[in-house]
Amino acid sequence: MVDLLIASLDFIGFLGFTVAFVYSIKNFYNTRHISLTWLLLVVAMSFLMLFTFLNVLEWLDVYPSTMDEIQNSALVAAIVSIFSSVLITREEFLKPVSR
Repeated sequence: MVDLLIASLDFIGFLGFTVAFVYSIKNFYNTRHISLTWLLLVVAMSFLMLFTFLNVLEWLDVYPSTMDEIQNSALVAAIVSIFSSVLITREEFLKPVSR
């Protein structure tokens, strides 16, 4: 019973990240030439969707032994890609040094 409750809460989180993903894609296409902020959110939401979906599968006992390896690598990939894309798109880091 508790596993089903936690899996349903994770699935609600998955649906929330899916809605945020679609919203971010729509805003990125509307403001593509202005800013890359929405692209960062698209990447973040895609990895978070993957992470919560893997949580749902783990709580429902669908391949629980392999989910730990996939889940950890997905979380590390999300953290690294989001952090590096934030650093790359910051304008202060791309400006040349003036003397």
